[in-house]
Amino acid sequence: MKKELTIVDPKEFGLEEKKVKTIESAFTPKLVERDAFAEQYAKIISSELNAETFKQARELRLKLVKVRTGIADIHKTEKAFYLASGKYVDALKNKLTLPIGQMEEKLKEIEE
Repeated sequence: MKKELTIVDPKEFGLEEKKVKTIESAFTPKLVERDAFAEQYAKIISSELNAETFKQARELRLKLVKVRTGIADIHKTEKAFYLASGKYVDALKNKLTLPIGQMEEKLKEIEE
């Protein structure tokens, strides 16, 4: 069963379809897990409150914690590449523009 992430429109962020699919595919297993627990969740919240329901609620909550923290881990991993890329682009720009700024300053001294 193929799950699609259509929660966020990638066009709003100006991203290429290929890159979006790669990012979304990293999250897909956790989406499948989340959806698998949705039926159990619906059953538990509509059940009579008793010791068995309390036990089931705790067990499901702990499973959902693992899904949520798993999503957070994927988020961190996926975002790390883009943060490093941004830092690289910043460093490259700084290295390329530093000599230009120095030349501009020297020329301004001569000009004045």
